[in-house]
Amino acid sequence: MDTIAIDADKPRITEHIMITVRIRMIAKHGKQQELKQTAQNISDYISREDGCLECAAYQEMSNPNVIIISADWSDEKAVEQHLSSNNIAILAGAQSILSSTVEVVTGFNEKKDSLQISFNKRFGLIL
Repeated sequence: MDTIAIDADKPRITEHIMITVRIRMIAKHGKQQELKQTAQNISDYISREDGCLECAAYQEMSNPNVIIISADWSDEKAVEQHLSSNNIAILAGAQSILSSTVEVVTGFNEKKDSLQISFNKRFGLIL
């Protein structure tokens, strides 16, 4: 947990800044359902990794071929461990077969609620 000092004369404010990783994939022709199932299954496994605060798979409402896996991590060490895990290797293998395009976006996130509302307007959670 990061501690941020605002002013030497005022109390210290502690905020947790998490790392968000979003993987955006576009399904190859005829592979949408398979990619959707794979994303849902792998996000369940990722959510059990040490340091993962939350992980879920989403499908874009306006283009069902777009699948997103979004994961929030407690710190950089957790992300590094994730990147060397079997789960990421399985995802990379599945992605090469099932999707034509992959984009990975990472960032520090301290205002999850406003970002999540914006994200949810565009994407639906895969159940």
